[in-house]
Amino acid sequence: MIRSLINFIAVISQIIMAEFSTIPQYSQQYDRAVQFALEAHRYQQRKHSRKPYILHLQAVSSYVWSEGGTEAEAIAAWLHDYVEDAAPKQGLTVEQAFAKITDKFGAEVAAIVRGCTECDRSGTWKERKEQYIEQIAAGSDSIVLVSLADKYDNYTNGYMREAFNPNVIKHRPRLMWFGESLATIYSERFPDSWLAVQFRQNLDQLKAIYELNND
Repeated sequence: MIRSLINFIAVISQIIMAEFSTIPQYSQQYDRAVQFALEAHRYQQRKHSRKPYILHLQAVSSYVWSEGGTEAEAIAAWLHDYVEDAAPKQGLTVEQAFAKITDKFGAEVAAIVRGCTECDRSGTWKERKEQYIEQIAAGSDSIVLVSLADKYDNYTNGYMREAFNPNVIKHRPRLMWFGESLATIYSERFPDSWLAVQFRQNLDQLKAIYELNND
């Protein structure tokens, strides 16, 4: 009796949580983007946790899908750090990296990635982030969505988990400034977005943790 009940619950859970369609839910282009990112970031780690960096890209793409994003946006999510992080290791310039993305995944994806990329990294941290904020504010909805998914994961699964790490704590004023500046853009662009609301709430929680740790 108990085993039958467990089996019944398992079947119902599968029905509720997933179902199969008669059409593919994503194209082979998405498969190629995932493989491209896996190869490009194979040796990269998250800065503080030392976990495989690919977990971040996977999360960002998942958040984009969950927020109703298109396949092009979900692909751009996998590729959004390629130009800054992986391409230089391959000996590519910024424009060569964008040309590669355009050739493999099309102009739409390349434009989204460009909108989420700090193309000029010669300035100070503050200068680069100010430019990024202006870039996102002026960007398309696709650019803002991928940026939102990116920063949500950075702050929630990055800075929040490392809130008591001394290497993170010393940067808390600028991290809060950057996050709050972007949160305003996200909430104005997507007022009904669950992710934008959660990003703001997580920033408030992170700020409270920082203040507690400062006492």
